[in-house]
Parts: sequence; C-alpha cells; structure tokens
Amino acid sequence: MTLAAGCAGTQTADSVQSLQVDRLRQQFELPLGVQSLHVRNPYGELNIRSMPAGAVGLVAAEQHYGENGPIPQFDFSVSGEQASLEVRYPDGAESHPEFDGNPGRVDIALFVPDLANLNLETVNDRIQVKRYAGSVTARSTSGNLIVSAAGALDLRTASGNILAMQIHPDWKGQSRLQSDEGLVNLLIPEFANARLESWAQRSLNLDLGERFSISEQHKLRVYGQLGEATGKQPTISVSGGDVHIRKLVLLKD
Repeated sequence: MTLAAGCAGTQTADSVQSLQVDRLRQQFELPLGVQSLHVRNPYGELNIRSMPAGAVGLVAAEQHYGENGPIPQFDFSVSGEQASLEVRYPDGAESHPEFDGNPGRVDIALFVPDLANLNLETVNDRIQVKRYAGSVTARSTSGNLIVSAAGALDLRTASGNILAMQIHPDWKGQSRLQSDEGLVNLLIPEFANARLESWAQRSLNLDLGERFSISEQHKLRVYGQLGEATGKQPTISVSGGDVHIRKLVLLKD
C-alpha cells in the first residue's frame, strides 16, 4: 500500500521561481518530570524518532518565498508534566496577498525521548511515528497517519489513510483508530488479549487467526474477543471507509 504525504497549497509560477529552501536545526531541553509532548505543525508533515536523551531535537526543511519571505518560529514551552511545541509564522503572514494564504512549508523530523504520551497534529500532511515506547495521539484533517507504538493508539484523520502497528501485546489503555473516508490498516500482536470493535463503510477484512472469536456481527460491523477475556484487557476500536486488521507475529531477539 502506498501512502502519499500531503502537498503544500497552490503556487504560481512566480512563487515557485522565488521559493527558497533552508534546513533548520534546534534543540529544546526537557526538564525532569515531563511525561508528555504536544506538537502542532499546520504547515507540513511530522516525523518522530526516539532519542535517548533529555532533550527534543528538531531538524526542519523550511520553504519560504524570496529573501524577505516569512520565516517560521518554533514556540516551545513547558508547564508541569506537559511540554508543547508549535510551528508559527509572524502575525499577518497567512493573510498577506503575496502568499495566497500559504506563507511557506515546514517538514519536521523530531527526535524525542521516551515519554508516556505523544500528542501530534497536522492539517493536510503526514504524521509518521516509528516504534515509539509510549502512547501516541495523532490528528490530521487529510494527512496520512503511519504509527507504530507500544502504548495505546488514538489516531484520527478525516480523509487520510491510517497504517498502524500495535507493537506490544500488553499495551495499557484504550486504543481508537478512525478515518472518516480512508483506509485503516492495523496490525495487532497475535498473543494480545483485547476486545475488538470494528466497522467500515465499504469493506471490512479481519485476519486474526484462531485466537479471535466473533461475538456479534452485522454486515460491515464486527465485535469480538482476541485471546482471553480479562478484567483489565484493553478495547481497540477501528472504523474507516475500508478496514483491514491482521495479526502481527512478534519475533524474539
């Protein structure tokens, strides 16, 4: 399956000719006790990698118009256990007639320590998280969400696709994956114990092996149990235009 990242807004020939690309690098220190990070980038994609350090490293490919085009700012703040990072442009940049509501593009790679929670937002662009140790929340209007994590997954996009992998069989918390119009493709560890709720608009395909038993089925809606029913088992809810859920075989080291 091919998942394509979103594109920047419409550009005229003159704006493309004056487009300049810079690479930016910054580092933000994380105080002891921070448990979660909220990142919002309405101007491009987010790519997350784990980094064993007490800081957040940022590498951004930034596109702006001409030598005097607006330059993005990275506003970082910490309040208690919550850290936040938001991409902003100077006031008035989006409404400037020269930029047609699109002051530039910022595609970001973030190197993040293992925290309990990540909360990520884009508008029209991809969010990608690889093998994160904590829980991940991701929101986008039309961007694709490509996420693998050991914690709970809370993934939602209106028209994008979701490709997700629950990489630990005993994750904590409830997981929810939702695409209003797109494809949702989920891998769950074959020896997980979880309650599954799934429904689709067009097609629903479940390939979870003998450990999955269906308790209720109505056309494109299926409820069932993966593995043993325990008092503390998580529930995972999956909905989309098309839904594919398969078992993930975890290999031992």
